[in-house]
Amino acid sequence: MNIKIVPILLAILFAFIILVVVLPLILSFFGVPILPSRDSGGSTGVGSPQAGLLRSADKGGEWQAPQFVREGRAALPAEILDVVFHPQDANILFAGTKSSALWKSEDQGATWKKVIDRAGALDAHSDVVKIALNRTRPKVMYVAAYLDNRGRVLRSEDGGETFSQVYLVTENRLEVLDIYTPPGMTDTITAAISDGRLIESRDGGKRWRIVRAFSQPVAQIAVNPVFEGEQYALTAGGGLFKTFDRGEIWADLTSAVQEARRRTSQVIEHPFSRRQGIGFLTSPRPRASFSIVISPHDPARLYLATREGLLSSSDGGFGWQKVETLLVGLETPLGDVAVHPTLPNSLLVAAGQNLYESTDGGVSWSVEVLPGRSSIKRILIHPLAPEVIFALLEQ
Repeated sequence: MNIKIVPILLAILFAFIILVVVLPLILSFFGVPILPSRDSGGSTGVGSPQAGLLRSADKGGEWQAPQFVREGRAALPAEILDVVFHPQDANILFAGTKSSALWKSEDQGATWKKVIDRAGALDAHSDVVKIALNRTRPKVMYVAAYLDNRGRVLRSEDGGETFSQVYLVTENRLEVLDIYTPPGMTDTITAAISDGRLIESRDGGKRWRIVRAFSQPVAQIAVNPVFEGEQYALTAGGGLFKTFDRGEIWADLTSAVQEARRRTSQVIEHPFSRRQGIGFLTSPRPRASFSIVISPHDPARLYLATREGLLSSSDGGFGWQKVETLLVGLETPLGDVAVHPTLPNSLLVAAGQNLYESTDGGVSWSVEVLPGRSSIKRILIHPLAPEVIFALLEQ
């Protein structure tokens, strides 16, 4: 062997050892998962999250990217904007997507196929921002869509086979941010418009009235699961409003929320922060709340995810307290909170890539880092099959 080749071979061997042996050990030490992708043929592990969606079928033990089945020239979704569960059939789910309209799963979200509107009203390239299924008559569904710079509401009476448009915003660049249809009242639909208006139709979309014009857009509508007349409107600026009569009179709960968010301003180190390398800082400056959740076990129990941490209320939103055992601040704001459908004390809270779980009502927490580098924007527990959990990721 030529003696000049020996150093080259040794350098190649050294580089191979670094890449194959040393680098994985270093990444593992710092908590970076080394997992096979779905396309690699590995039998376990996590695939690249298609459109920012992860699914767990074992209560969060293992996460997989669901399969989106391309049919013909249908484009795969670029981002998942909403996921809803059929209220009577645990296998059926719908997903709203960016630029790829509506998708449906018939196996609890493991695989998805695009919904093609046979009537042609729901354009295949629409953004489907929100989906609302009527709880007692789920074949009646509404979707909030965005196409050609205008928001709109569409209605289906056959479970998504065909749609008709029932509302179109009056100006360009206005969107429909959220929608709600009460159980048994299939012709009643409430929609939140991005100019701050909350509007309602009681005849299936033929006529609409303004329920209230808020100073900021209503980002989320939350409804008492027992008494649907009790509703909450969460604005993009962090305002919280409540009505007991479906919008005739509103109580402003914003000041109570802001006071709870201001109470702590010191640096807090969470018990898990040292292991995960994450710092936690609370701020006295109120920021926009992300989501509000009503407990399905006690409608007076509310949870609010904010940049300053997790807030809870036991009196229907009039008084709020910080969950002091879980304080997440400016670097890692909370993305979402979910209450287990059958276990009242079981909570999931999303913050960055971290998913926190409490089984004792927030007294103590465990943490899991989800795969990928995207933050979790929503966490959803299947109401009829709670072992199935979905994480919607920022894209």
